Amino acid sequence: MTTRALLIEDEPEGLENLCNMLAKYCPEVEVVATGASNADLLRLAADDRDRQFDVAFLDISLPD
Repeated sequence: MTTRALLIEDEPEGLENLCNMLAKYCPEVEVVATGASNADLLRLAADDRDRQFDVAFLDISLPD
């Protein structure tokens, strides 16, 4: 079973690192969307049904 994930990280290196770690250690996790701010999170969470996700990985310190 695939777990669909949303990633919110404002640092490109951090986002890339998380994507790489998920691919290596959690191949059942599919990253369906990424963002870099709280505004992105709200927009992505409200988007159409095709982007629904099961889990969200959220940065604890964002610019907004």
